[in-house]
Amino acid sequence: MRDLKRHGAIVGQVVRILHERLTEGLVDDQPAKADQLITHLGDFFRKVLTVQDKAVHPIQEEIRLTEQYIAIMKGRFEEKLQVDFCIDKAADQATTPILLFQPLVENAIQYGMKHKNTCHAKISINRISNQLHCKVEDDGPGMAEGRFPQQMGVGLHTVMSRLERLYPDKHQFSLQNKEDGGLCIEIKFPYHAPA
Repeated sequence: MRDLKRHGAIVGQVVRILHERLTEGLVDDQPAKADQLITHLGDFFRKVLTVQDKAVHPIQEEIRLTEQYIAIMKGRFEEKLQVDFCIDKAADQATTPILLFQPLVENAIQYGMKHKNTCHAKISINRISNQLHCKVEDDGPGMAEGRFPQQMGVGLHTVMSRLERLYPDKHQFSLQNKEDGGLCIEIKFPYHAPA
């Protein structure tokens, strides 16, 4: 039920972004861009609605879902937003929790835009032995001194609780400020290939 609420929150945010962009004259000034944004939005909605009853899916599906979300956000922030993917071929056949990366990317965008008016994030996925190692790094302000994951927002809590539910005592979730600025979220959980 909590994940359905999270999906609803994502849908609400995306609808708000679309409304802002369309009312800023995007349809009149850049109809091709408006059409592209609506296509990304439709693809994202369809995928979120089709996966809401699943716990995990192939990592390539997770990457496509995250890319659709990023494309929608690029419609709002344009060149101010850059997200890079670095995916180990050995991780290609993995399964991953549904909407694992989207809340983390959303978090990076939110804090990056708030503090710097730009955001550069990187998603890294590696298979090391029988574990999947995932990192989401950004160039935002990092975590405030003395702040703990329990004090973070809904998105991070959703990811942490989903990992605990799927991989009890077999996963790791850590947040750490990077030396050169920004935040690194690292997640490790057992590697599984689709059945």
